Amino acid sequence: MQSNNFANWGQIESILIGAGVERRYKIPGSNYLTLLSRGNSSLFGVEVNSSISDSLFKRINKLQNISITTYNNNNSYYEIWTNDKTLFSEFYTFVIDVAILMDRDNIPCDSAIDQALSNLEGLIASKPSLSDKNILGLIGELYFLKRLISINMGLTPNGWIGPINEPHDFRYGDLEFEVKSTLKTKRIHIINGLNQPYPSIDCKLFFISLQFMEASGTDLITLPGLVSEIRNILSNENLLDFNMKLQTFGYRSDHEVFYSRLSLKLRSLPKMIPVNDDFPRIPNDIDNIYAPLQDRLGDVIYKIDLESYGKDLEDSILLELF
Repeated sequence: MQSNNFANWGQIESILIGAGVERRYKIPGSNYLTLLSRGNSSLFGVEVNSSISDSLFKRINKLQNISITTYNNNNSYYEIWTNDKTLFSEFYTFVIDVAILMDRDNIPCDSAIDQALSNLEGLIASKPSLSDKNILGLIGELYFLKRLISINMGLTPNGWIGPINEPHDFRYGDLEFEVKSTLKTKRIHIINGLNQPYPSIDCKLFFISLQFMEASGTDLITLPGLVSEIRNILSNENLLDFNMKLQTFGYRSDHEVFYSRLSLKLRSLPKMIPVNDDFPRIPNDIDNIYAPLQDRLGDVIYKIDLESYGKDLEDSILLELF
C-alpha cells in the first residue's frame, strides 16, 4: 500500500536508525504522524498526535513486541513503538499504511490505525524473527554468558551489552569481550566496523572464538536450550534484565520452533584471544588516512583469520580475570 510520495525504508533507516541519537521525522502531508528513534537507535516508533480509544489501546497493548505509551491526562497524543529490530521495516510499512488510509480514504486516525494493525499483526505472526546468521551469533553470546555465570554468579546479564548497540558484546568493569561464532572449519570471523577490534578507553579487550558445526543426536547446543538453561539459574531481578535483552535482540518465545532448526556442537575448543599489537586488525584511524575520501566511505566490514591465536577458554583462565 506504500506510495511513491513516501521515503523508502532504506532512506528512513539512514535518517533515523543509523543516527545513534534521538531523531524525529514527520511523515510528509500528515498532521498526525511523526517517526522517532531513541535509545541509541534501539527503539523505533511513531508519535500520533491524536487521542486514542480504550478499545484501540487494549488491542495495541496485546501485540507481541509492540508497545504503546500515552501522554497528558487526556491522552491527547501517544506513541506506538517496538524495540525488536527485525520488525523495524514492517513497522514503517504499518505507519505508511495509516498515512495512506487517512489521506486517500479520509479515515479518522483511530480507524486508520485499527485497519492497518491487521496487516502488522499478520506480519508479526508469520515472520521468523531471527535469521540463521543472527541465531548463530546469539548462540555464541549466550554460550559465553552461561560460561561466565557458571564460574561466578556475580557476573549477571547486566554485563551483556551487545543487544543495546554497544561496540562489544560484554563489559564487566574494565574487561570487554567480543564473541565471534563460525560454522567454518577455520577460525575466520567477520569484523563489523573499524572500532570493533579496539577496546574502549581504559579497558582490555578479548575476542572469544567459537567454532560450531551442525549436528544431530543428543547433547546439542540450540538457542532455545541455552535460553532455558540461563533462565533456570538467574534470580528474578536478573531474569527480567535477561528477558528484556532477548526481546531487544529480536528473540520471541513463540518462534522457538524456528530457532531450533540450527542444532550445533562445538567443532573445536573455544579460544580466548587478547587484543594486542599482534592481533590482526585494520587501523581504526583509517578515516584520517583517507580524509579526502571520508564522505564516500561506508561501513567497513572485513574478515580475519584467528587460527593458532589465543588459549583454550578454560574456566581457570576466566577465574584469573574475575
